[in-house]
Amino acid sequence: MSGKFKGVKTRILNDNPHAYFSPCGAHSLNLCGVHAMEVSTEVKSYFGNVQKLYKTFSMSPSRWKILQTTTGVSLHSVSTTRWSARVDAIRPLTKRYQDIIHALVSISDETNLPPETQADVDALITWMNSFEFVLFTKIWYKTLKVIDERNKVLQNSKITVKDSAKIMEGLISDIATIRSSWDKFLEESKSIASTFLISPEFKPTRGRKKKTFFDDSEVPDHSFNVTDRFKVEVFLPSIDLLSLEIKSITEKMKELSDVFTPIISPTENTLQLNQLYVDGVAEDLVNGYPRDLTKDELANELTIYFKLLKDGVINSGEGNLNCAVDILNNIYQKGLEHILPQICTCLRLLAVIPVSVSGERAFSKMSLIKNRLRSAMGEDRLNHLMILSIEHDIVRKISFDEVIEDFARLKYGFNCSFHTNEEQPVRLICKEVLAAESMKPSKLQRHLNTKHATLLKKPIEYFERLLQTSNKEKNTLEKYVTLNDKYLLAVSYLIAKTKKPFTTGEQLLLPAAIRMSEIVHGNQC
Repeated sequence: MSGKFKGVKTRILNDNPHAYFSPCGAHSLNLCGVHAMEVSTEVKSYFGNVQKLYKTFSMSPSRWKILQTTTGVSLHSVSTTRWSARVDAIRPLTKRYQDIIHALVSISDETNLPPETQADVDALITWMNSFEFVLFTKIWYKTLKVIDERNKVLQNSKITVKDSAKIMEGLISDIATIRSSWDKFLEESKSIASTFLISPEFKPTRGRKKKTFFDDSEVPDHSFNVTDRFKVEVFLPSIDLLSLEIKSITEKMKELSDVFTPIISPTENTLQLNQLYVDGVAEDLVNGYPRDLTKDELANELTIYFKLLKDGVINSGEGNLNCAVDILNNIYQKGLEHILPQICTCLRLLAVIPVSVSGERAFSKMSLIKNRLRSAMGEDRLNHLMILSIEHDIVRKISFDEVIEDFARLKYGFNCSFHTNEEQPVRLICKEVLAAESMKPSKLQRHLNTKHATLLKKPIEYFERLLQTSNKEKNTLEKYVTLNDKYLLAVSYLIAKTKKPFTTGEQLLLPAAIRMSEIVHGNQC
């Protein structure tokens, strides 16, 4: 994905050098764990044995029943793509250690096992009765539990880039604590091993003997003992690589977050309106998005934006998880989008930057929706079904009956109107308003057949375009024709200035205005 030469990141940057690479927090954590596991053969062997333990029971219903009866828990597979699943695989080993060994002994004694399976069961029993197993389980359960807790938070769709960076920093601190707790892990593992009558010592390994010649001087032996060798060659490399890769991800997230921090979380110094600081913020944003932003206009808007924040006109989100969208909605609710168009652009850019697995979930939905039964589905239908599936929380609040009625009316070229207290169908072509009883699809179709027979074969997209045009005309008319108190006061002032009765406006001016409107726009305006 983020390969230096042929990855998707590199290919996108070749087409658009100004694109930002936003690492997926949850997926990146999975990759960090996979890389940390591949450092030493001992770690790979440990997780390989955990997977072998799962397969030994899951490949036979009778063995799985013995496991369920003996332990009361289920074992889980070690997943490569879902690193957090390894916590579920190790958790039963910490909670039901003796019961799992009893289950292995039971299937070894009571069932007729094939030779290969019998060898695997004997090897697993020997492995689980070793001090290395106890120590590995203690270390990795603690490490994976810390990662899993952060991983679940990062999968929230409302997490921002800044929040992800803070979560990663907390994870780095926890990993550093685990690294410095070697002596504690060793003592606790020895205590657990003694409780289960396991020798609290590492298996002795055969040391490498260096060949010497008669003229070589004596060199002191700097080889480690078994415990120190495990710490230096197995424990520290895995934890250090895990910490190093998490730091790399955190730096990328902080770099991306710092670009938008002045807009999302301005400090007290920011609100002092230092022009040099404002120009610097504008320059950083323009350098990142030169096609979307202009430096001078953005600097002027930032000055206005900081003033509005300082006066409390705009709510800065106050640390909400989705504050970019909150601020953008606040600006639109107060009608400031025409004053701060560049700020709105910055907030939209930040809101669409993926932080976690939201983008990947779209591909997961695609594989679920376009299956072998829908192999001939077109692109438009696939896009619409994916949107409905992804935004299912919003779809559940929509009344399907109203959607069907709106579709049926639009199919025959009608739209709803509230000229009176009840709904009335309005013809999109001739603007004719029918009676409320004509809302039935059969009557709407009869009206189309009798008065507009030439439009029978028109697709629904034609009427959708008419509806969009009608809505635009309506919004434009309301924008320029709607009267407010200022206009009414001006009319009243003119009447009073001519010393005419105040009823002149109601008796003469208002009917005249209505008549002029009917002549220009028709009787149905």
